[in-house]
Amino acid sequence: MSEAGENVTRAHTISSLLRRVQEECERSIVALAGLSEDCGGTVIGTGSIIQFGSDVFLLTAMHVMSQIQSNYEGIAFSNGHQKPYLRFRGTFSANRTFDMAFARIPEPHEPTSDRVACPENSIANSAAYSEKDILFVYGFPGDDSRFSALLNGIRSRPLIYGGKPAVSTDSFFVPSLHLGMSFDPVHVIGGDGVNVGLPRAFGLSGSPVWRIPWNDDVETWSASDVKVVGVSLRFDETDRCIIATRIEHVREFLHTPGNNTAISF
Repeated sequence: MSEAGENVTRAHTISSLLRRVQEECERSIVALAGLSEDCGGTVIGTGSIIQFGSDVFLLTAMHVMSQIQSNYEGIAFSNGHQKPYLRFRGTFSANRTFDMAFARIPEPHEPTSDRVACPENSIANSAAYSEKDILFVYGFPGDDSRFSALLNGIRSRPLIYGGKPAVSTDSFFVPSLHLGMSFDPVHVIGGDGVNVGLPRAFGLSGSPVWRIPWNDDVETWSASDVKVVGVSLRFDETDRCIIATRIEHVREFLHTPGNNTAISF
């Protein structure tokens, strides 16, 4: 096969793999909304429902929870456009160093819930990567999201994006603590070869970042090799880079929550 033919085959395989990963992860990823007294609200960020040991957690960025606590009357979450939403009452454990927050929640069960927990075996032990790997984020941009308790809750279209590992020059970025992923909302080519504009990355805070390990033999690629390697925190507009907390620190945070800050609703 020619090099051009191999590139086409690889592109189709990547696209197929991304679709399979999306199908597996989308039911564990939720939009997080701050609720106001007038039955309205605003989608502030994204969260993940994860299985960790015998517990199930709702995991997101600390600054998302702090913003909701400071400006809204409560919090709700839903995993998709006009999907049933659940109002949360309880306490998040939060860590400022990692900018992470989690709350224990009941394990979702069908048929009463269309949400499922991401299994622990889908969460990497390390955010190590090679330069050819593909990073994948799935979340709910605030620009494309609305909330109204009178209109079936959260109305939000998810954003699915695959990019390459990147390094941010933002002073916030610490390589030992953070993972970078290229995100260019302007120069994006869709599946039909046409340039498509994306919403801003704001609202993706709390979104899981997945790693698709590169393999020159595309026939051996498997969705089971795709793991969560970080949690998105912020968007560096200058370098067009999503900055995420590395999964090693997320695991540390979940394992040792003793010295954290409490955020209650």
